Amino acid sequence: MSTIKQIASSINRQLGKATFLETAEQLQSLNEAQTRTLLIEPFLEILGYGRDKGLIPEYNADFGSSSRKKVDYAITVRSSDPIIIIEAKKYNEYLSDKHAGQLNNYFSNITSAQIGILTNGVAYKFYVGTTIKQNILHPEPFLEFDISDYSNSELESLVKFHRTCIEPSVLVQESDEKVLFDLFQKSLYEELKSPSDDLLKLLLKRMDPSYRLTSSRKQLLSSFINPFSIKDLADRYYDEVIDGNTGVITTDDEIKAYHFIKALLIQDKKIDAQRISYQDLKTRLNIIADDRKRNVICSLLFSSTSLSISIDDVSYSLDSIEDIVRYKRLLLDSAKRALNI
Repeated sequence: MSTIKQIASSINRQLGKATFLETAEQLQSLNEAQTRTLLIEPFLEILGYGRDKGLIPEYNADFGSSSRKKVDYAITVRSSDPIIIIEAKKYNEYLSDKHAGQLNNYFSNITSAQIGILTNGVAYKFYVGTTIKQNILHPEPFLEFDISDYSNSELESLVKFHRTCIEPSVLVQESDEKVLFDLFQKSLYEELKSPSDDLLKLLLKRMDPSYRLTSSRKQLLSSFINPFSIKDLADRYYDEVIDGNTGVITTDDEIKAYHFIKALLIQDKKIDAQRISYQDLKTRLNIIADDRKRNVICSLLFSSTSLSISIDDVSYSLDSIEDIVRYKRLLLDSAKRALNI
């Protein structure tokens, strides 16, 4: 079975050889039907979907027995029920929130669907459903992919939607986690910004069960919850978690990779070698900026059987340490953010 890296490489080669984008640019103006024929269907073929491989044009997306509303494409995978639906717009038309809403309306009527794609033939927005609210797509795209300009990380993310790799339930789970994380952050922010009585009572109970929430105590406790106190507590918590890691052994391969990455980074004259260091943990070696544990440029996840590097929370498998050079651009971008340059 092909690996993610092999499939990504295959997609990249096929996109490199494809002439459908050049054809569209030569014609300059395509209507929606031409966009589907000349751009969208050839791209879907590269992902393993064709009219003989689960691709169904003009699929009924109406509620009940009516068939007036049709989504441009539906795709079946391992069953007769569609898993993916696609809403197409004409070549290079701006993909708006209104279009995403239209896609979501179709999605809500096709109960088997778990993924929605919005495209103008060049830009593709991949949306994934969530089980937190039934029959809706997560409002933020899981992946945005432009066939005329894409990165290695975007290419590897695209592999998740290839016919041979796609696992809708896994994608939905990832989407659910993102939804919950976004809601958690928003709720926590609102709670800290304006502490509720319930939170203050809980804190008082931890301090001393005999304390009661009076007006004066409420005002005082609320004043304690401020950006400075929160940052101090977060730093303390982070340090306790990190310092709790014991039995750490820095391997020769990790040191070799660290120096390899450092050499790549200092090729940019704005990056000072003295500002790059590392922190070894039980499960990974973090390459950090300014000796600050939170300023992670990348992480090395090396074991006796596999090598991988994580940049901006996206993991890339490596065949050798030298493969790291493929991610030089991502590493430089991450380092500049961490170094604030």
